[in-house]
Amino acid sequence: MTVTNISAVHIRCISLLIIITITPGSPLTAQTRARARDLGVAPGIFQPGANNAITDVQGVKVGHATIVKGDSIRTGVTAI
Repeated sequence: MTVTNISAVHIRCISLLIIITITPGSPLTAQTRARARDLGVAPGIFQPGANNAITDVQGVKVGHATIVKGDSIRTGVTAI
């Protein structure tokens, strides 16, 4: 297997994980499980930012791309 094939496999696996995570009704969606802070766990030593998101960190950029083809292909990737 070449490096190119390994990279393509990783991208497909990550895309599948993203699709499973954001699919409504998925056991991994935020609507079906409590966040750590909601349970009284405060990870780290800093308070969360205004949006409680990674984008609150100065200099961090986030990009996203989605591909929709026909009725059966829905995939995307997020880069940090």
